[in-house]
Amino acid sequence: MNVFYCPDAVVGTMALLSEQEAHHAVLVLRMKVGDDIYVFNGNGKLFSAVIASATKKEVAVHVKALLQEQTSNYFLHIAIAPTKQMERLEWLVEKATELGVSRITPVICQRSERKEVKIERLQKAAMAACKQSKQLVLPQIDEAVLLEQFVKADLPEHKFMAWCEVATNKVSSDVFSHTSVVFLIGPEGDFASSEVTLATQYGFVPCSLGASILRTETAGVLVAAKMRR
Repeated sequence: MNVFYCPDAVVGTMALLSEQEAHHAVLVLRMKVGDDIYVFNGNGKLFSAVIASATKKEVAVHVKALLQEQTSNYFLHIAIAPTKQMERLEWLVEKATELGVSRITPVICQRSERKEVKIERLQKAAMAACKQSKQLVLPQIDEAVLLEQFVKADLPEHKFMAWCEVATNKVSSDVFSHTSVVFLIGPEGDFASSEVTLATQYGFVPCSLGASILRTETAGVLVAAKMRR
């Protein structure tokens, strides 16, 4: 059965799909009034529903029952330098969503090859990944922010940053035993030393992800996979 994103879904009420979701239902899947569907609200709940009305731009559904409620015992916030190719960043968002990452923030660093990010593309990648993987929690995708601003923000207590020059401080399993973690991952050229100094002043702990020098998006997926439990 087809799954659609519907943040306003509540059992026993009518709810509207977004124009994008309506287009997919009516024009792509050729769905019609009376068809049964699944909707998820992005906050961990999956519902059964039936299409009550349908046009090319608007689909109203009657939400019938709560079928599943997904919870997580951890919160992982990945802050990552945008890759030069948007496709690689979208791939990271897709895989991180499948692995249950809670929040993703593009962070502009001194050596970032990309300075602007269209988060609409990342949000679409996250939504598609939720549908494909039956992941019911849609991660928060933030607007891009400068590293100097990010490290000063109100963040979880346990803060780490992947830094290639820290060969002796390999990230341990203890890092991922915390229930709430923010992990900062730099660009292909790594963080500048001044950025590391600044981040450590605000509580970030530099650590190594291993002997190999990983691509930015690979490092993000590795962190997401280690945190999952």
